[in-house]
Amino acid sequence: MDNEREFTVTAIRHTLAPGKPKEEQNRVCEAFLSTLSEGETVFFVAETDNIYDAEAIAAYFNYRKIGYCNKENTAAVAAYFDENQQCKATVKRTDHVTLWVVIQGEPKRPVKPRPRTLPALPFEEQVRMPFNEEERRLCFIASRLASIEVSKDNIKEIADLAANYVPLMKMSICYEENVWMDEIDKKLHGICSRPEELGLKEKEAEAMRCIYNNVHEAVGDVHCTSEGHIECIFDKHLNRLRRDTASNGFLFQQYCKSCLGGKTFCEADKELIISEHDRLLGWLKALKWPELRDPTDTKAMAKKVNYLRLSRRELYDLYSVLLLLEKLEATGHAGSLAAFWNRLTEARKTHITSKRLWFVPCKWLMWKGYVEEGDFRTAVSMLQEHFPDLELDSKDLSKLNVDCFHKPFSQWREEDAPVNGKTYKKYYDLADFLMQE
Repeated sequence: MDNEREFTVTAIRHTLAPGKPKEEQNRVCEAFLSTLSEGETVFFVAETDNIYDAEAIAAYFNYRKIGYCNKENTAAVAAYFDENQQCKATVKRTDHVTLWVVIQGEPKRPVKPRPRTLPALPFEEQVRMPFNEEERRLCFIASRLASIEVSKDNIKEIADLAANYVPLMKMSICYEENVWMDEIDKKLHGICSRPEELGLKEKEAEAMRCIYNNVHEAVGDVHCTSEGHIECIFDKHLNRLRRDTASNGFLFQQYCKSCLGGKTFCEADKELIISEHDRLLGWLKALKWPELRDPTDTKAMAKKVNYLRLSRRELYDLYSVLLLLEKLEATGHAGSLAAFWNRLTEARKTHITSKRLWFVPCKWLMWKGYVEEGDFRTAVSMLQEHFPDLELDSKDLSKLNVDCFHKPFSQWREEDAPVNGKTYKKYYDLADFLMQE
């Protein structure tokens, strides 16, 4: 056809089988490509937070990322994007490890971006935290579902999109997500009001009503700020990013290069660590909204973020400052490793009365940056190397890494801890003792 253009999808092996040997990657890729038929739908989606290339464009098939648009073609593909920075293509042909697709129609005009609410971050642009893969998938599914026209011809696609959307929908309180959720709620309500007209069978109509009820309840939760739903979503999102070493690891790495002279948090001079902590805290306290100035008051922060309708990028930027403050605070407060071993030797005699209390020294090693967050196996190995007679179960200790125990020590609160009463006091007192100079 005269109004269609062909493009290449590459990096399929690395996307579908990351980190696997080349032979296995080839096998996985070939098996996947063999299932595709000419004319099947592929979506191109902008991945502006990609840590390697801000102009990267991902390819999705059946709501799953399968690869990327060839780098040489990204500008041409971007010309077809809609307001959600995505466009539809169809399978043309495949070979050993490559997929060719075509886009039909004429390129569209560029969409003007929404203005930023937060001021610029207090560090260079490359110091940023990329979105995690689950959220990228949510962005694609939600934006597609919110914008797709309802008809009898595509009702099956809408049903598939909706079924994939529900498990992901309470992931964030960013502006885009709230807008998409409202649009999806209205769309599903309209579908449920005329199932016969759209060709839905009785079981399909019932399944759609169930999905609509879930979405409608979620919309109510987001708009009802008095019952704690917003704060819960905000805290869960932040906790996921604390655990996501792929996202926060890149942030920490770029920050160390840009702001700590290329040294790690452990290697950097303590005065520089304290100075950087004060600088980032100063940026937060200079914001014109009082609710965003206290990094420990996430309840007030969540409500204000929801009210300000921050974009996903701005929300991630705010999370980046919070995570960096936590890292700097823990590093600057915790002291040296040698001093830690001395205090821990003393604490073993005075504070540690059960094996599960060794959770606290493990967390100290994570706060300080000697061990990645959540890596209890490595933390236990370090402890056992220093104390050869120590017998610990890293899996058992990791079970305590929930609620406020997953957060920095400054945010520990008994009402939000996995243990309480005298038991909580033992954990708190041990952590307090180890954090002393």
